[in-house]
Amino acid sequence: MVGHSYGGLFSTWVVLTMPELFSNYIIVSPSLWYDGRLMFRREDEFAQNHKDLPARIYFGAGSREVNMAEDLRSFTAQMQKRNYQGLDMQWRIFDDETHNSVFPFALSCGLRMMYGIGSWMEQN
Repeated sequence: MVGHSYGGLFSTWVVLTMPELFSNYIIVSPSLWYDGRLMFRREDEFAQNHKDLPARIYFGAGSREVNMAEDLRSFTAQMQKRNYQGLDMQWRIFDDETHNSVFPFALSCGLRMMYGIGSWMEQN
């Protein structure tokens, strides 16, 4: 599943409500600010009932979309501290990219992660 902006918000919601729907997710510039940071609360609820999250997730955002990049850093840190079994997650903040320019870079890196190609997409 691939999502950008509100599509990234939706993809994040799918991960946290029906993770069995897909095994691979590329989530770019998700609108994590939506509804008072709803996905942060949803992830917290998910963690209360799940120890595993069998998914591969690549998150990306542009450094020039300051609030979205900060939200992504916070959200991925929250997920990483859970140590979900089965979760393979990477993320990256792309230097000098904006909300509109980051998608092709993040998609390329995400696909490389999914297919095990290259190592230049390492997380921050």
